[in-house]
Amino acid sequence: MVRIDIGIEEQLIKYGYFSEHIPSCFNSDLFYQHYHSLKTSAESTFSEPLSLTISKNDSFRRTIKIPNPEQQLKLFDYIISNAEEIRGILENNEHTLSNPFKNRVLKYEELDFFDIPNFKEKHNLGSDYIQNLVKKVKDSMGYKYVCKLDLANFYDSIYTHTLEWAIIGKEAAKENSLHKTYKNNLGEKLDLLVRNTNNRETSGIPTGPFSSRILSELLLNKVDEEIEQLIDDVDFKFLHYVDDYEFYFRNEADFNYIKNKLRKIFEKYRLKINESKTQFIEYPYHHNTDLKFEFKNQINKFRKSKKVQDAMLIFFKADELYEIGEKGAYKYLYKQLKNEDFSSAWKEIESFLIGHLLVKPSLAPYIIKLIINHKDLVSKEFINELKINLETSVENGLDNEAEWLLWILTKLNVKLNVNELVNLFEKTHDDLLRIMLIDYAHKHKKNNSKKVKLTLDNLLNTLTNYNLRSEHWLIIYEWVYHKWYGYQRLENKINEINFFKALKKRRIHFYNP
Repeated sequence: MVRIDIGIEEQLIKYGYFSEHIPSCFNSDLFYQHYHSLKTSAESTFSEPLSLTISKNDSFRRTIKIPNPEQQLKLFDYIISNAEEIRGILENNEHTLSNPFKNRVLKYEELDFFDIPNFKEKHNLGSDYIQNLVKKVKDSMGYKYVCKLDLANFYDSIYTHTLEWAIIGKEAAKENSLHKTYKNNLGEKLDLLVRNTNNRETSGIPTGPFSSRILSELLLNKVDEEIEQLIDDVDFKFLHYVDDYEFYFRNEADFNYIKNKLRKIFEKYRLKINESKTQFIEYPYHHNTDLKFEFKNQINKFRKSKKVQDAMLIFFKADELYEIGEKGAYKYLYKQLKNEDFSSAWKEIESFLIGHLLVKPSLAPYIIKLIINHKDLVSKEFINELKINLETSVENGLDNEAEWLLWILTKLNVKLNVNELVNLFEKTHDDLLRIMLIDYAHKHKKNNSKKVKLTLDNLLNTLTNYNLRSEHWLIIYEWVYHKWYGYQRLENKINEINFFKALKKRRIHFYNP
């Protein structure tokens, strides 16, 4: 069998630095190309990550982060150097469905890979959903009840010192703190390096980089070991995907007997159960909808008829499935439709596209492809709605939604006037959106406007108070690298830090419009 050789360095650094929720104009492709030569320039210090919010569900938002590349590089490099030890710790855990190390046979070739969404999307590796469902069904056989629970604010609540507890034990970690008995053990080093990416905070690890998924799995591996010991007292089984747990019981009394013991194990590692989302359900508790079957007839019918009503029925079907709990229905649909010709019904489906974007901003990468394929048909009403929702998103602090909406408008070559541009600048606090707006102003020569110049000068005045290890590292670096209006006022900041001088010398940048 032939083994496909895509190294873990490429997977982690090229695909695992920026979250899949961020528009693809932000990426680490060039950073990966120069990874080895940059290592000697990275100092062992700390920095503050860039933060933005994304939609988690209708009621809550999640903060995701982009750590400073200097400290993130050191964390990535340590994980790469110790990948086999980390893999060895995790590979025997039968209770996790989220081991970051994966292996798959593709025709006659074998691929070892990290479970990184951007990497899987790029190489069309598909989801593990069915495979995980099969394991759930097998493991739960004979158990009448399931308790479904997740951990509250999981990544943000991880106490970084528990990483060392997970590797050598809590008591040994405390002894190491006093006497350095186990100096530089894997857990201690990971604790230090992840804190350095997050302003030396011990509370929380950055959500976004794939490194955090690896670290969290190391912690939960230890938690699983302790939960497993309860099986001596009660007959139950359990599985989890990251922080979503399922516990299978034969009767309700067994659940009541150990539920407080489970809580104590989580709390021992500073993790709290999200009580509002805990469910105790009687069999049947697993289900699956054949999405291919659900959509197949509708799509085929439209392909033959090209009628408006048949096109609309495809999207109504997606809405119907989403409403009954099939949260993956929209994503599956748009993957199926990426090359579909909707010319005969475009005006009528535009409303669905806007609606789906607002409900699930994470669909944007898939919806954009459909929109671009019908670029010449896009209506003025549709563009106007994109603009209105962009402004509304900025006003309401919906960072990620605003980024995607501006990205779509940019792809459609929509022109923003000076007042629209200034309004967005003045209302947003999101550095990613600011970068996109500055680039837009530069390319469309809006910098000649007094209003735009004043707005940019005000932002420059603010940024002069920060350095490249602050939360504004990305906008400062990109501003100087691309030589946008007034960049000279920030240029000295790059010369203050050897790592960023090395980035600029190698012509590395993270915004690639």
